[in-house]
Amino acid sequence: DVRLDHLIEDAPDVYKRQAHSAADRFSGASDVDLAEEGRRQATCLAQRLAGEPIAAFYCSPLRRAIETAGLIARPHGLTPASVADLREIDYGLWEGLPRDEVLARFADEYAAWEGDPLTLAPRDGETGLAVLARMLPALRDIVRRHEGQRVAVVAHKSANRLALCGLCLLYTSESKSSTSSLPTCSASGSTSRCRSSTSAPKTPLRKGWASMARRFAASRASSRAT
Repeated sequence: DVRLDHLIEDAPDVYKRQAHSAADRFSGASDVDLAEEGRRQATCLAQRLAGEPIAAFYCSPLRRAIETAGLIARPHGLTPASVADLREIDYGLWEGLPRDEVLARFADEYAAWEGDPLTLAPRDGETGLAVLARMLPALRDIVRRHEGQRVAVVAHKSANRLALCGLCLLYTSESKSSTSSLPTCSASGSTSRCRSSTSAPKTPLRKGWASMARRFAASRASSRAT
């Protein structure tokens, strides 16, 4: 068995509300620092996981994820490995902007994206499919390196949710042909090359991807509500 036991967010939303700004800003690819409250949360999580037999830690290359991973890995005496493809989704022209400003300046674009964050992207940003095209192969490579072991991955809210939805779709699909509509990947050693369709997959998988898009949109809406 290959198990990915711990997929961790970098202190959910704390960095957006405190380290970056008191406003609700889009902070995906922006390399903002972890807030003090985020450090406290990571330290608490480190204590909780201190007794777990975790063989390796991996993280996004963004500073907030690197610091979170370092704090969690410290009791294990391990140094997290940074993996570029675990980075957060890129919000393009929306990066650093408060949500209210995005709503005012990009109203139609934002409404369309809210309805389908999987296949649509903010201007100059990434689609959910693009995130899956890099993140799923990265996770696959990690678990292949640690067969039979436990690993922890520290990434980001949107990227994690996309990956989890993608993994659920991959492993619950009843059709063997379903993998043809997942991001296409080839791996060599520790590197992977991926590509992804820019449009929604054709039937019969369209319903699966639509369901995944709804899960992702619902998880985002739930997070904002809390």
